[in-house]
Amino acid sequence: MIVYRKTEEECVTLELLKEVAALAEKPSLRHDEATELLMETGRLEAGVTDALFPEADGVNELSMAARRASVLAGHVFLASWEERTKDVSEWASRLLDALEGIAVMALPWKIKTRIPEGYVHYGLYPEVYIKAAKDFFERVGPPEAVCIGLRSIGTSLSAVVAATLEELGCKVRSFTFRPKGHPFRRKARLSARLEAALKVAGRHFLIVDEGPGLSGTSFSSAAKKISSLGVDGKNIFIFPSWVPDGSAFISAEAREVWARHEKFSASFEELWVKSGRLAREAAVGPGLLDISAGMWRTLFYKGESEYPATHPRHERRKYLSEGTVLLKFAGHGRYGREKLRRASAIADAGYGVPVEGIYNGFIKSGFVEARPLNRGEMNQVLLDEMAGYLAFLRKNFAAGKGMDFEEFCQMATRNITLGLGGEWAEKAATLEAMKEFYESGAPVEVDGRMTPVEWLLTKKGYKKADTLDHHSDQFFPSSQDISWDLASAIIEFDMSPMEQRYFVSRYSVKARDTVSADRLRLYMVAYLSFKLGYATFAAEELAATTEGPRFKEQASRYAARLKREILWIAG
Repeated sequence: MIVYRKTEEECVTLELLKEVAALAEKPSLRHDEATELLMETGRLEAGVTDALFPEADGVNELSMAARRASVLAGHVFLASWEERTKDVSEWASRLLDALEGIAVMALPWKIKTRIPEGYVHYGLYPEVYIKAAKDFFERVGPPEAVCIGLRSIGTSLSAVVAATLEELGCKVRSFTFRPKGHPFRRKARLSARLEAALKVAGRHFLIVDEGPGLSGTSFSSAAKKISSLGVDGKNIFIFPSWVPDGSAFISAEAREVWARHEKFSASFEELWVKSGRLAREAAVGPGLLDISAGMWRTLFYKGESEYPATHPRHERRKYLSEGTVLLKFAGHGRYGREKLRRASAIADAGYGVPVEGIYNGFIKSGFVEARPLNRGEMNQVLLDEMAGYLAFLRKNFAAGKGMDFEEFCQMATRNITLGLGGEWAEKAATLEAMKEFYESGAPVEVDGRMTPVEWLLTKKGYKKADTLDHHSDQFFPSSQDISWDLASAIIEFDMSPMEQRYFVSRYSVKARDTVSADRLRLYMVAYLSFKLGYATFAAEELAATTEGPRFKEQASRYAARLKREILWIAG
């Protein structure tokens, strides 16, 4: 099934370098600014190194200069976390000198960088790697270490580990890899020069990344490659963002490698929540209530039998303060600021809950007394409100570029094939002939999730929750014609034909946008194909939990509706 999509950005290298330098030049860097500096320096290094070594990872003067810049940004970040103001300025000055040196080197003109999903969507905080590095040094205490970051996000995370160890007196040599290949079969490929450098670099090797993911192969391939250079397995250490037992990894090799090496990880809750730092930074009361990973459902439903399905690892961190203030993770740096602007605009227009600001990646808003809607719950007021909301999005959040039709169609076709079978894929072959309807649309930063549970009935009417970033996360839809959201609402609320006609007509009037029936049908098939793929994937991954049956029921419902829609377009 296809549920994920590409999330890359292309930029002019020298322009990105200047942006990083501008961040480093800021006087009296706040900690959230130090975090952004770390992220963007790592993004610069990862993009440059990827461009230099597209096939097998290597090492040269430019890649090592970029590596040192990231480690210097790690020092800025560490000093900021520990509130050593003078050291922050001194390390930022060193970083600026390093960036000036890189600027005069033979840089690739353009680079491609990946959106750092952990920093943007999943509440990854690099401070936990400071604690993990200190724990490692306290237990192992080597005079020298080799720190390996797995690109892309492992670039900045490994810089934090390397900087922490350096300040503890450890001599550190640092490099980065990007294991390549199919996501479930990644392999680390190194040039002879990089292998030679690693063989003489030291005895203790630390592999740093955000994962592990479903397969575990990024960590395992890096560890296997280092082992092949003659390094004793007991001297290879893994620094992940979380520590599963590894038994569920898709790769058998990853399961074996994961069990072999010692892991060092630390807890966001310990460093930010239990310490009181998040509450202090956001100026809210102590004793934050964690309502992440589906725990928010306890506030709205009488029992688990009423719970809607949710994938715990795909939810944003959320905390409730004194029952009246909500802190929801929105992303570090420019990503979080963009989401704050969107949330503010939607709230000001009357469609969302008012927001107060963003604090170290968390958007702060009021927590209003409300009830999530149920599937099939419908009335004219709600239809009007949803139509107005989508018209507002189309007018105010136009996207510069949408997804290619080929990628869009590939997702739908593959999910139909795997979810319904080849016979239904043949019936849906007419999708490929609907390109003109797709390209006649206008790309919009859509809501992406027009589900009943994300519409709230409050004392002041209906409000839309979760409006921030489904157009920009790692899943479909990306930026699409507003027909994606129209189709989503029609399907998720199980609208009758009369309700559907009223809803679409009200939207058309408010947006002054005529909705093609053929384009809407195309999007209904595509939306159902995506949701069938996602629900099937989640049902399998979460089969051993209470969420598994919920997603299995969803998959069955989407499959039945998808067959109906395919028959419409095939007829």
